[in-house]
Amino acid sequence: MPDVIGTYPLANPDSTGPYMGIKDTVTILPAARAFASGSLTLSEIPSYTVYQGNNTRTSDMTDMTLEFFSVILFLFIFKNFRNIFPNLVVCLGRWKGNLDIEENIKLSRDRNITALFFILPFAVLAGKYELYSPHFMSLVPEGWNTIAITGIFILYIIFRNFLHWQFRPGKSDPAPYNAARQAGANYFILALIAILAATGILSIFRVGGTLAREAILYILAGFYALFLFRKSQILTSSCNPFVTFLYLCALEIFPTGILIATDILL
Repeated sequence: MPDVIGTYPLANPDSTGPYMGIKDTVTILPAARAFASGSLTLSEIPSYTVYQGNNTRTSDMTDMTLEFFSVILFLFIFKNFRNIFPNLVVCLGRWKGNLDIEENIKLSRDRNITALFFILPFAVLAGKYELYSPHFMSLVPEGWNTIAITGIFILYIIFRNFLHWQFRPGKSDPAPYNAARQAGANYFILALIAILAATGILSIFRVGGTLAREAILYILAGFYALFLFRKSQILTSSCNPFVTFLYLCALEIFPTGILIATDILL
C-alpha cells in the first residue's frame, strides 16, 4: 500500500513566512510500480520560485512610484518643454533648426533641461517594455531595474560626450559641430513624445507586450536614423563627406553599437 508524505518547499521549511500553509503531497509507490514506465520526470522549476508574490508587488510599487515622480517632473518642466517644442518640430524637416536652437541661449537651456528630466520617464518605459534586457540585468534586485537602466543610459551619454570631446575638430567652424553634438537631445525628446503617444494609443486598444515593444523599437530606430541623417547634414556644412562619415562612426555608431551589443551578447 502506498505511503503519503507531506512536504514543504525547501527554500523555507519553517512553518512561518510566505510559505506558511503551502504544502505538497508525495505518494511513495512500490519500486515495481514507480518505475514501470522506465523514466522519472522531475520539475525544472526550483522550489524557491514557487512563491514570488512579494517580489512582484515590490517591483510594481517601485514602477508606480517612478511613474508618478515622472509626471511630477514633467509638470515641473512643462514651461521649458512648451518653449522648445515648436523649434524641435522644425528640426524634423530642417537640419538648420538644430543650429537655430544652439544659437539661442534660452532655447538651448530649455532643451537641455527638458532632455535631462526626460531620462527618467524613458528609463521607466525601457524597463516596463524590456527595451534593454541583457542577461546580467537578472542580477539586479527586484524593483531596481528602472534605476539600473537610468544609470546605464547616463553612462552612455557620458561616454558619447567624452568621445565628442576627444574628437573635437580643431580647424572647422565650432558652431556646426556644437549643434551636431547637441542634436541628439533634440531627437531624443521628440522620440520620447512619439513613444508616449504610441503607447497611449495602444493602451486604449488594450495592446501591449511584444507588439508594444516592437512599436517602440521601430520608433526609436526611425528617430535615430533621422538624427544620424540630420547630424551628417550639419557636419557636412563644415566638413567634407568622408570626414563626416568618420565622425558619425566614431561619435555615434560606435557607442550605440556597444550599447546594442551588450543587450544581445551579455
